[in-house]
Amino acid sequence: MLDLSDNHITAIPEWLGEYPSLTLLDLHGNLLESLPASLGGLSSLTRLDVADNELWDLPESLAGLNSLKELDASGNNLDEVPEWARHLIGEEEED
Repeated sequence: MLDLSDNHITAIPEWLGEYPSLTLLDLHGNLLESLPASLGGLSSLTRLDVADNELWDLPESLAGLNSLKELDASGNNLDEVPEWARHLIGEEEED
């Protein structure tokens, strides 16, 4: 578990994705405008909280995180939730 919430962080370093055994990453309440694609390397991640940041999108690399069960991206600038993430936040796909 790594909790970096509420720290006014503006960027996440690429090397953070080099910890495949990390299971929970809490980045909520920061000033993040983007996430590094390297987070796709967190193969054991089950929960990712990026709520209440300034994110405009989520990296496609997160789609490959098969262990991810919960994603909180509320309170950001996302125009839409990517299709790959809809089941993680409880949003059903539209037919």
